[in-house]
Amino acid sequence: MKRVTLVIPVYNEERFLPSFIKNLFREIKSLKDTPQIVFVNDGSVDKTSEILAKVKKSHNITVIELKKNR
Repeated sequence: MKRVTLVIPVYNEERFLPSFIKNLFREIKSLKDTPQIVFVNDGSVDKTSEILAKVKKSHNITVIELKKNR
């Protein structure tokens, strides 16, 4: 069985991230198999990291924090 992984790069997305996540999980519910979700934060300096940390507590996602762009 193949598993689908969604890799989502983000950078300073605090303004749009909450609505994106809401829509993403709404669409995922309609899928037969739940994909693995990986957010890659490319050194955001806004509240993107905080938003992803909150989502991680309530959903099964992986967050990779890159610091080089800071």
